Amino acid sequence: GNADVHQIRRALSGTEGVPGRGSGSLQVYGLRLERAYKDPEFDDNGIPDVLAYKPHQIRLFGEGFTPSMLVTFTAGKEHCLLPAGNIFHVDSDSFSNTTVVLTFTLPPLGDEETYYICVKDGSDEPSKVFIHQGTDIWLQVKTHETLLPMWASILIILFCICFSSLFSGLNLGLMSMDKTELKILCNTGTARERKYAQVRIRKLF
Repeated sequence: GNADVHQIRRALSGTEGVPGRGSGSLQVYGLRLERAYKDPEFDDNGIPDVLAYKPHQIRLFGEGFTPSMLVTFTAGKEHCLLPAGNIFHVDSDSFSNTTVVLTFTLPPLGDEETYYICVKDGSDEPSKVFIHQGTDIWLQVKTHETLLPMWASILIILFCICFSSLFSGLNLGLMSMDKTELKILCNTGTARERKYAQVRIRKLF
């Protein structure tokens, strides 16, 4: 509520002169991750680290918010001239002048350190630039990628299933033989067949 926003403003009062802090009436003072595509990670400073290219939902806290408010992200520490990814609209159902919710996706960070928030009023002139909201740790989001792409994960799973079926079939084939057949296999089979047949015989006697 408004009381929460006033508390945040008092806590951040010492950062109002920090370069990069938006000086307009629309300002963001903090964020909270509402919903993530997959369980999020957090670094040592509590910055959320979410999966790249997947939809996530965050709540922004601040003042001067409008229903037409637009949000984007940037890796730059001082300006929003190079936005990362798309421009996002806020959820009109969650709107108030001090808090909004939006769904966003971001690309991997690559060589960059983190993403910062940029905002502007969508009713302004299209030529008006986004306002950088500062570099405080409570205004940052990070992204990471999965260890393997989806196609590689599927191939590995199929490979494991095939080998599992192969060895299960071999084991069942040996278990279905009686003692006489196993003894014959020990004498006439290949090296691998003799090896497995002898293991089976030792367990039978």
